[in-house]
Amino acid sequence: MKSKLVEAIQLVAAGGTIDINIDSITDNYRIYTSGAVTLLSNYIIQPSSVPGYNTLITLHYAANLTFGANTVTIFGAVMPTDLSNINCKITLYYNGTTWVVTISPDFETIPFITANFIESNAVTTVKIQDDAVTLAKLSNITRGYLIKGGVADAPTLIDAKTSGQILVGDATDVNSVAVSGDATLASTGALTIANNAITTVKIANNNVTLSKLESSLQKEIIVIPVSFEAGEQAEYSFFPSYDGDITSVSYVVTKELAATDAAKIGIFVNADATTPPQISIPPSTLINTIDDLAFSSATFSDGDQVKFKTSKLTAGGKALLTIHITRV
Repeated sequence: MKSKLVEAIQLVAAGGTIDINIDSITDNYRIYTSGAVTLLSNYIIQPSSVPGYNTLITLHYAANLTFGANTVTIFGAVMPTDLSNINCKITLYYNGTTWVVTISPDFETIPFITANFIESNAVTTVKIQDDAVTLAKLSNITRGYLIKGGVADAPTLIDAKTSGQILVGDATDVNSVAVSGDATLASTGALTIANNAITTVKIANNNVTLSKLESSLQKEIIVIPVSFEAGEQAEYSFFPSYDGDITSVSYVVTKELAATDAAKIGIFVNADATTPPQISIPPSTLINTIDDLAFSSATFSDGDQVKFKTSKLTAGGKALLTIHITRV
């Protein structure tokens, strides 16, 4: 029976080959370094000779190595890089044909369990904490692609980067499709409605404002007959059901005006005089004469009373006023 003495083997940066004497009085070896050491070459630890059947040797690995691109081979087995600076018990057993190398880390000193200690497909869903899989842990995904549920509910990539397309569900799947019909979608997100695409049924009642109408549709004309005859000089009024501006007033004489003085027309909105407050038609103006009155403008609101008051000292004559209005 061999002694329980422990023989020390120091590893250095230069690497090399170490022969362990199978016939030594001890079968326990301590492998160590003096501080942290970075290998510059490979290490091979091997038996000095062919052992007898059932030979058992124990190595107590307590080195602090950085392998870099180098390796440490112990009795034919390459030591995992993850254990380069971890205390381990290494059992070497000769079965009569080959050496069986068993490396058992000291889990009190190992800082983590590395990939070398986990079998492929060994980690199940229940072993993963909720909210523990970060984006950095995911496999790379082609830029512009998204993950969707595919056939048999398997995760599937979908190309979502086509310019101007949107993701649309069809009750079974989700697909990237182009916007079609009466609108187009730019890659900036701007939606453009096609010309002549909005029909009447698409417009809510009372939603087309005057500003949306063509300018010619905002204008209208009101015709008012007025008289400068004796007993007929009066206020001629209308009551608009909208807001508007009187932009001009023109006339046509329907009965020749009497001489001596002009035929005057005062314009009022409710009780307020307009600018100018009074306009006139020259005396003795012949029938069928057409002209514009020297009028600036006047503004009225829905329900106002717009009045045209006629007066002439020397009575006689009639005219037809044309009021030009722009709705506002």
